[in-house]
Amino acid sequence: MLAPPTDQFRILIYGKDSTLLETRRLLLASSGFRVRTVSSMEQLHFIVNAEEKYELFILCHTIPEEERVNIRGMAIRNGVGLYQLERMEAPPRFIGKVGNMVVHVEERNFSNLRVPTFVCTSNCIVSRRRSCAQ
Repeated sequence: MLAPPTDQFRILIYGKDSTLLETRRLLLASSGFRVRTVSSMEQLHFIVNAEEKYELFILCHTIPEEERVNIRGMAIRNGVGLYQLERMEAPPRFIGKVGNMVVHVEERNFSNLRVPTFVCTSNCIVSRRRSCAQ
């Protein structure tokens, strides 16, 4: 079951397809998340450097690997969770995975995280095959 998000938890979604971005934004917003979308690295850098803090970045599967590497570094420097979508996902599964990420990011507990993603927080990166040492 999806845990209710807190009012302070903010999600930023980055992708190249405006239709997918809006669909994902609406799905998460209808589940109570505070969500914003961006479609360029310039927008992403501006928002991260000039505006409010985000607790979770979601990268759409359309983002090239070079940009993903750049964003992983940005997430680590800012202590932000990072969820990399590897493919299209059905809405209930997407919402469930994001809810799971929210719980783990808020608790900084990654030992039971089972989504194909990297989660970056202040000093750890977690993939589905590694556990956080914190």
